[in-house]
Amino acid sequence: MWALFALFFESSVAHGAQLWGLGPMSNATVYGRNDFRFRYRAMNRLEPGFEDSNPRLHDYIEQFERLNVIFNKENTVVGAQIDQVGMYMNKYMLNDELLYSWNLHDESIQTLYPGFLVVPEKVFLRQKMGSLEVSAGDVYDSFGRGIALSIFKNTAIDIDTSIRGAKLIYEEGPVRFNLISGVSNRQQIARLNPNYDIAANRPHQISGSQLMLYGLGPFSLGVHGVIASFVRFDEIGKLPSEQFFDDHDLTIGGADLEFSLLGGDWYIESDVFRYVAEEIAVEEPVLMGNTTYASASYYLGRSVILLEAKSSKDSERINSFISSELWELATPPTLEYERMITEDASAAVNSNDVKAARLRVDVAVKPAVFTPYVSIMALRDEDLEGLHFNDTPETVLHGVGGWQYAQNSKTFIINTGFRQDIRDDGSRPDQLIRLDGEYSTPLFGDEGLEINVSGWQFQWGENPSSHEDFFEMQNAFVWRHGEHWDFTVYQDWSNNLQISSRGNINENLYAAGEVAWKPNNQRTLRFLAGAYKAGIRCSGGQCRSLPGFEGIEFAYQQDF
Repeated sequence: MWALFALFFESSVAHGAQLWGLGPMSNATVYGRNDFRFRYRAMNRLEPGFEDSNPRLHDYIEQFERLNVIFNKENTVVGAQIDQVGMYMNKYMLNDELLYSWNLHDESIQTLYPGFLVVPEKVFLRQKMGSLEVSAGDVYDSFGRGIALSIFKNTAIDIDTSIRGAKLIYEEGPVRFNLISGVSNRQQIARLNPNYDIAANRPHQISGSQLMLYGLGPFSLGVHGVIASFVRFDEIGKLPSEQFFDDHDLTIGGADLEFSLLGGDWYIESDVFRYVAEEIAVEEPVLMGNTTYASASYYLGRSVILLEAKSSKDSERINSFISSELWELATPPTLEYERMITEDASAAVNSNDVKAARLRVDVAVKPAVFTPYVSIMALRDEDLEGLHFNDTPETVLHGVGGWQYAQNSKTFIINTGFRQDIRDDGSRPDQLIRLDGEYSTPLFGDEGLEINVSGWQFQWGENPSSHEDFFEMQNAFVWRHGEHWDFTVYQDWSNNLQISSRGNINENLYAAGEVAWKPNNQRTLRFLAGAYKAGIRCSGGQCRSLPGFEGIEFAYQQDF
């Protein structure tokens, strides 16, 4: 509850406070952020005989707080993130028996109070010594385009899995070498998503290294490798140190090359995957996979031309052991339009047998003001397992077009597209028609208006199991009153029977309102009431099915 004390008792805030007269800590700087949220969640779950209870029997309260602190002095950086969550109103009496509507965590986590949890999620120390930088604690890294290793914070979809161990970077002239080793540390307490049935972290052993050579004429060359050993469910509780002495389940080796040629900037990366875990290799003693990605960018007058291509076979199996933990060890480029991903498109994103190419052309009709673009993707998906609904290979065609306009404090962005999955057997294809846009303009004085709209119509083709076509939209209208106040109205609509939420206005219609007050550059208070729909969200190649929300939320964020 640190945020409440700061809110009521702190009279001023100094961002990046400098410490004086404290011996070794003198002239150091401390940065921090506190994020506090209090939510009342209205749940659709009903208990027979209690349908008319008020509040509804299975509604509950969730309180969340995250404290980030970074200490910085010259070449030394120390940081920590501490998360806390509490669940209230989640238990009731039935037939003289105490029952829980929702459990904050499962039996893998032991606490004194089952409705309260504090976790030191991230702790790190980073020291720079000339050409050498050494980090200990929670560290991140990504090789190339993320095909072999992609460990980074993806706060847009509430994913933050680090490697708890050590990282070394040596950089001298045209040479850069980095080494990372440790065990995975999955963030256990969520900031945006519901916190229930939280499970203890499974510490998978991950090690990798990368050597980069720059300035080799017009070329830059990199080579990298990754090894990993995964913890099975029946091994939870195993000491992390034991993981380093187990046989490796996975080995990856790859190289990337970046160069300028024929007036364009080129990038090529290729990786080979070797699986020895019997759960992946199945009947084979060793299963091999591979992914190759290439891109070329050309700048012709006012036009920018981007061409991308990839070929991937069995590379998504790298995430098999951690898919239930809602994060990915590696995320190759998808070539998809990530803002709108349906259940159908997510299968292609996570396909184990796919080839794809995409061409995008941007033309600055009026530089820095008006830029239309067009993009065409062709994708061949041979995979029929996992998330796929179809039982025959398909060719996916996706055309996208739109423009960006920005002048005199006005912004107008439009994106529209059509996607069709053409089946090899000639059966009726899946297809998607979509539109999204953003418009913002000053009104008068220091007032402003922002409108965000998006909608898509999805028509299912012939699949082994039948599905209903659906239409979805999500809109937001923001009125900015001066520098300190934002008033927002959200409106969603969906008749997609596969999503897990229901509207608060009627079964398909969702509405919510939000008021945000920012008294200064360091503090923000926000209050939201209403509901928004569930759906698939993608960011940086990672996708996650996020639940909807109905209820009220108070949020307070402070920087210091």
